[in-house]
Amino acid sequence: MAIPLELRNISRRELRYRLYRLKNQNQVDIEDGIATFFEGQAEFDGWHNFGETWDVGLEGSFPNGHWVAVKRKKSVMQEWEEVVSKHVQEFPVNIESE
Repeated sequence: MAIPLELRNISRRELRYRLYRLKNQNQVDIEDGIATFFEGQAEFDGWHNFGETWDVGLEGSFPNGHWVAVKRKKSVMQEWEEVVSKHVQEFPVNIESE
């Protein structure tokens, strides 16, 4: 499968932004071949699952590598909940009545 030239020169942040646009059915980015490239990969299981069951990872070493679909171990929401729980203290509750 041919790798779109743009995938070699795009940051992960920019790519994820564009993939979220595709997930949300914003068809503006289909013409550049990125959508077709990811749809043809084994780890791709639908745009609705981007960020849930699959994400993008670097295949090869920087700067000669390129972005590919990879399986996620945790969803974005699970990762966010872990970050929040590390930084938020439990709210103290006083159950004694006066």
